Amino acid sequence: MEFRRRFLIEFGIYALVVVVLSLGLFFLARHITEQMEGIIQTRGQIHFWSESTQILANLKQDASQAALYKTALATALPKKDQLINFVPDIRILATANKVTVTTSLGAQAPAPDNKLTTTSFSLSAAGQFDDILLFLAGLKKTKYPVKFNSIDIIRKDGQKAGFVMTMRGAIYSL
Repeated sequence: MEFRRRFLIEFGIYALVVVVLSLGLFFLARHITEQMEGIIQTRGQIHFWSESTQILANLKQDASQAALYKTALATALPKKDQLINFVPDIRILATANKVTVTTSLGAQAPAPDNKLTTTSFSLSAAGQFDDILLFLAGLKKTKYPVKFNSIDIIRKDGQKAGFVMTMRGAIYSL
């Protein structure tokens, strides 16, 4: 009996040690797994922050390059106040192309996005056909972005044969 009792006690102690060590290993493995998941999350955040920082640096670099284009775009379209010079500039262009011209500006209408404004205009010109064509080509090249809505060119009869052009259009401005 003594042997059996001693065997059961020793077996119980060994079993208890094995159970305690197994529980310890289980909790240690669970703790290590939680730490690994935390490390993986932190690593992902560091990677995200690194990419975000790189993107921000690229954007800042592009912003300095875009500043050059921003000023060019701002000067590409005339301001509403600059349209007052449209009629005198057209007269100068007409004189250079040997065309007599009468110009009038119409109403301003804001575009749907409230950034561009269109101002209607009407124009009458008289001169030789080639001169009128040169005038139209010059008008297209001015600093004023012009849209031609209608152009009528009619041969003029009389002692000074020539052509008369009537045109309606719009000017774009900021």
